[in-house]
Amino acid sequence: MPEMWIIWGLISLFSWGIWGFLPKLATRTVSTPVLFIWEIVGATIASIPVLIIFNITFHPVGAAYAFAAGAVNYIGLAFYLQALRTCSAGILCASTGLYPVFTAILALVFLGENPSTLNIIGIALAVAAILLLNHPAKEKPSSVENLQNP
Repeated sequence: MPEMWIIWGLISLFSWGIWGFLPKLATRTVSTPVLFIWEIVGATIASIPVLIIFNITFHPVGAAYAFAAGAVNYIGLAFYLQALRTCSAGILCASTGLYPVFTAILALVFLGENPSTLNIIGIALAVAAILLLNHPAKEKPSSVENLQNP
C-alpha cells in the first residue's frame, strides 16, 4: 500500500489538471467575474466533505496564514481566469505551474530551507521548460497545406 501522501498527491494532481481545463470551457460563455464567483461557490461546496474527512483544529496564527493564503490564491485565480481568455489552457497552466519556484525562493529567504543540488537543477529545468513553452515558434505549413498551395 503506498503512503497516504502519494494518494493525496495524485488526487491533487488529477483535480488540478481538471481544474486547469474546465475554466477554459467556461470562458466561452461567461465573463471573468461570473466565472470567478462560480469557482468560489464550487470551492465552498467542495470544502464541506473536506471539513468532514480531515480533523479540524483552530489556532489564530495558523488561521491568519490560511486566510492570507486563501486571499492570495483567489487574487491569482482572478488573473488566471482573465488570462485564459487569450491563452491556451495548456500553456497558461504549465506557465503558472512554475509557482513552486517562487515558493522555494520564499522558503529559502524566510524559512531557511536549503534546496539540494538536484532541487536547484530541477528548478532550472522547470524555468527552461516555461521559457520553451512560451517561445513564439514559427509554424511550418502542414503537409496538407503544402498540397493545397504548391
